[in-house]
Amino acid sequence: MILLLLLITITTTTVVSQRTINIAFFYPRASQELADSDRGLEAVVQYGIDKVVAKSGFLDGYSINVSVYDSGCSQTIGNRAYIEMLQSSERNSFILGPACSPAANPIARDVRFKNIHVVSYSASSTELSDNTTFQNFFRVIPSELVLVQARVNFVKQQGWSRVGIISHVDSLFSATASKISTLLTASSVNTELFLYVDEKTIPTIVKRIISESYSVIIGNYYATDAVLFLCEFYKRGRLAPRVTWLLLGWYPTDFWNTTTTDCTPDQLRESLDYAVSFVSYPTSPQPDTATFLGPSVNEFRSIFNATVALEIFIFDSFATIAKALDSYEKTYRSSCVENVSYCLENFNYGSREISDRLDRELLRTSFLGKQQQTDKQINKQIN
Repeated sequence: MILLLLLITITTTTVVSQRTINIAFFYPRASQELADSDRGLEAVVQYGIDKVVAKSGFLDGYSINVSVYDSGCSQTIGNRAYIEMLQSSERNSFILGPACSPAANPIARDVRFKNIHVVSYSASSTELSDNTTFQNFFRVIPSELVLVQARVNFVKQQGWSRVGIISHVDSLFSATASKISTLLTASSVNTELFLYVDEKTIPTIVKRIISESYSVIIGNYYATDAVLFLCEFYKRGRLAPRVTWLLLGWYPTDFWNTTTTDCTPDQLRESLDYAVSFVSYPTSPQPDTATFLGPSVNEFRSIFNATVALEIFIFDSFATIAKALDSYEKTYRSSCVENVSYCLENFNYGSREISDRLDRELLRTSFLGKQQQTDKQINKQIN
């Protein structure tokens, strides 16, 4: 994948007297590893900026400048985007994103040394819950472990007594798969965990599963690997209803519609006739109530045709950052007058004083967002 530093700046109307706060928006542009990712997500952030401008008494005297980076879904692409950001002339106090946990992991490890905070909208790795390693990492989505029990309950409800679990060895996937395996075994479900390293080992894994006659398979990997497994099963004649798939995570709507395997899209689709997908999906107890920044959940969905979760999670992540910045500005306004190093517009990567105080404001952040009361998830203790 080629890194693209998008020369796009989303900003409010320039006013000479306004002071600027810089935020970096990281997301995987046109990636096959995040469901329908290239769907005008920058417009969601611009919409958030417009709502900040329109909100009376909110971040008065400040404009928000957002620069967009393609962070991909891998450590390599994420690191390159992060380095590009650090080398730019802008000093970003926040990173909105990254979307994918492999890209988020190395960035979230390093940002505390630059006094930057990360608020991710979809990085759900259990590893990112380590508050010591990832001190400046926040997210509005729960870790994968939160969904584990729901997946286990579904298997039990179906009355399945024997389940094979395929997972990549990366901790992003293997921690969740191991937890599912443990809970299923404790519930008297015969379970075996099949770990693979790369695509070269996929045929061996498939051969083992078929030889052991597993008909219910939980798949825990990205969509790029999912099509390789589906194709391998198809070539070996293991199709629905002989195989039922439980797929974990967000997949593009037609992820099977690809020519990257030896199988045709129709053959891959045939392999999916018996499949269930488990994802984190935002639900609001008050879908018709106006939220902290702007319209109700239902109105928001209408504006962005938000049939999946990503736009909602992005908007709530932006709202979290904006609220923390506004709380900081109101709390430390007098300190800024006395000492310009406390002023948000003077943030740089050595601004420990600003960073420590923003950390406290983030931990206190609470508002009715597009998904729910956000303080239930915006904190470092989420597992």
